[in-house]
Amino acid sequence: MTLNIGQYIKWYEEYNDGIVKDAGNGVIIEIDNKQLYGKRVKIYRNKHRDMHWFSEHCLQIIGDSNE
Repeated sequence: MTLNIGQYIKWYEEYNDGIVKDAGNGVIIEIDNKQLYGKRVKIYRNKHRDMHWFSEHCLQIIGDSNE
């Protein structure tokens, strides 16, 4: 999955057992590629009106039929 700043995405937060705790839509603000385990992505969350860091696996591009 290719992520770019400004993309509109769906995000979700999980509990440790994989059950979804919260989800919503937002916009990519910043991408951090320096993590050993993968990308960290800063999202402006519309639902909460704040910014939060997510792992790449917790994101889905909205409108992308390949995801």
